[in-house]
Order: sequence, then C-alpha cells, then structure tokens
Amino acid sequence: YRDFTVDGYDLNPADGVYSTDMKAFNFHSVVDCDFTNLVLQGTPATGLGIDYLHGVTITNNHVIECGRLWLANGAPEMQGGSGIGIGTGVFFDENFIVSHNVVEKCGQNGIFIEDQGIFSGQTTQPARGSIIDSNTVRNGKWNGIALRGNTRIKMTNNTVYSNINGGFFADKYLRECDVSGNIFINNRYGIYAIQGDTRGSYDNSFNNNLIKASTIAGIQVDGTNSRDFDFKNNSLVDNAKGIILQGNSDNFYFDGNKIRRSTSADLDMKGTHNDLVFKNTSYRGVKTNMATFTGDTSENQLI
Repeated sequence: YRDFTVDGYDLNPADGVYSTDMKAFNFHSVVDCDFTNLVLQGTPATGLGIDYLHGVTITNNHVIECGRLWLANGAPEMQGGSGIGIGTGVFFDENFIVSHNVVEKCGQNGIFIEDQGIFSGQTTQPARGSIIDSNTVRNGKWNGIALRGNTRIKMTNNTVYSNINGGFFADKYLRECDVSGNIFINNRYGIYAIQGDTRGSYDNSFNNNLIKASTIAGIQVDGTNSRDFDFKNNSLVDNAKGIILQGNSDNFYFDGNKIRRSTSADLDMKGTHNDLVFKNTSYRGVKTNMATFTGDTSENQLI
C-alpha cells in the first residue's frame, strides 16, 4: 500500500456513537506487507489499525488527526483512537518496523502497540524484532508513543513533543523493551510507566534519552510488580520534577543520569524499593517524600 491519501473527515457514525471500527485500515494477520508514503487524515478512530504482523514495514507516512472523535474524558470503553495502532500476540514471530513517520494531532496515542491477550487473559506470543525508530510524534490529544502489555519492542531515535499526557507511556506490563536515544519535550510526562498487572514487568532499559519541559515529571515510574529496570545516562532538563519513583520495585538501576533546573523537585521518591542502585546521578534540587530502601543499599547515593 503506497502513494495515496485516505481522508476521513467526512466519515462520521450514523448514530453519533464512537466506534473503534472507523479506521482507514482495519484488518489483521498481515504478512510481508509494506505501508509507505501514505497520508491518513481525519479518521474518527485509528488511522492505520492493523494487528498480528509478520515482516511488515510502516514507513514514511504522514498521519494527521486520526482518532478525531476520541475523547480523553469519554466513556471507559472509548478505546483505540490512535494514529498508528498495532495489536500483537497471535503469531510465534511477530516482527514489524515503524519508522520515519510523522504523526500529529491524533487521539489516544500517536503510535500504539498493544498485546491483545490482556482482553482475554490468555497467554500470547511475544513480538520479536519489533522496532519503532526515527518517528516524529507531536501535538497529540493524549500520549505520543504508548506500549500496553508488550515484550521485546525496541524504541529508538524518536522525537516526541507537545502531547497532552505522556511522551512515552506504558501500562499493564512491559518486558525486555529498550527505550533509548529518544527526545521527549513539552509533554506532561517524558517517560511514564504505570504497572499494576500481576503478571509483572521486567528487564527494560531506558537509556540516553533527552527529556525536557515536562509539566509533571521527566520520568515517572510505578515499580509495583516490577524488577530489573535500567535508567542510564538520561538528561532531564527544565521539568517540573526530574524523577518520580513510587510503588514497590526490585533491583532498579539508575546510573549516570543528569537532572537540571527542575522547577519543583529533582527527585520524588515514594514506596519501598529493594536492592535499588542509584549512583553517579547529578542533581541540585531537593529530594521529597523519601522512600524506604531495603536489601543491598551499598550503591544507593540517596542514603
């Protein structure tokens, strides 16, 4: 699919009720397919909404105001509504590349990857070789790039700015993902990871990101049911708070992060954190709500 435009501005539900079906593309089980040089604009729900991908590339597309009818304060069932939305979990080897797209003014998320097993409680296959690279995601109604219940996603070199909520947002569970080398500017949160799924999150890396001008926090993480997260060499500048860590984490590792000019507090630590490593971190502001640290504290400069 290449070199054409889908204009959804005249597409509206006859009954006035939002539906996730009102997309430019809406199908699944896609193998060896390319989506390139498309303009997708004004769809009521997700622009490019395709699930279960193997050998698929999504490159050099312009996605504008898709998820047009999605509302942040809508009913709880108001899901979808993203620019590019990909469901995962059926094929043994789901791999895809989302790169060099410009996604702007979209609904719930600019780019959204979601494990479909969270709806059924069934165990699904983890994606393998899935890459989100060198996209520009801006001016969204909620999140820039979001992962929900994902495994083995590599997210690098993206520029994400001026989205109402998170530049990067993750919930349910997150495993073996790498979020590195991105630029997050002027979002409510630069990186925002909420846990709460008892299946647990582990082995994730957030390294070498530039996070600036976040109105709540550069990085906010709820460590509940989470272990072995790395945060290394991130630059956090001009955020309301640099890092907020809450919940109860295990073996989180912060090293070489630089926090500058936070307007409220450089660090806001809550909850109980076991075997926390927090070292070589440059900060000049205040620490608030100091947490409880257990286990090995030999490399925890907060104590």
